[in-house]
Amino acid sequence: MLILKTANMPLPPYFLLLKDVYQEYPVITSHGVVDREGNYYTSLNQIENDPLLNRYQIAQYNGLFDKNGRVDALFEAPAA
Repeated sequence: MLILKTANMPLPPYFLLLKDVYQEYPVITSHGVVDREGNYYTSLNQIENDPLLNRYQIAQYNGLFDKNGRVDALFEAPAA
């Protein structure tokens, strides 16, 4: 996302979502999560009912695992 943004490339909807997630949670790894205020969580499960993270998890699942119902438009760059 950062590379596409720096190159002034049009961002697909998924990457726009990643941009929003990155602003709120700049670090998300298998070892933990850090929010924009520097708070550390050992997992996403410690963060209660964040609509942004819910959208991120759904989009991530759709792109990785949902072979029959994948929303391709979510991952395609808009027409220039």
